[in-house]
Amino acid sequence: MCFHVGMTEAFVWDYGQREERFTDFAETTRILNEIHEEFVRDGGSIQYAHKASGTIALLWKITFLKIVF
Repeated sequence: MCFHVGMTEAFVWDYGQREERFTDFAETTRILNEIHEEFVRDGGSIQYAHKASGTIALLWKITFLKIVF
């Protein structure tokens, strides 16, 4: 699963139910902090990091340089 929590404004409780509601600011902040704590616990061991190598890495670097510069 891919997370980009920097753009999350709220979560939904009881989705699709009569009680459905968005989290308020305090709840959203607490949930985001809990997610962050899971990601950094044990030195971030839960996270997958991919290191490109060989031809793919070279093509990516060339493409990146063309876009940025």
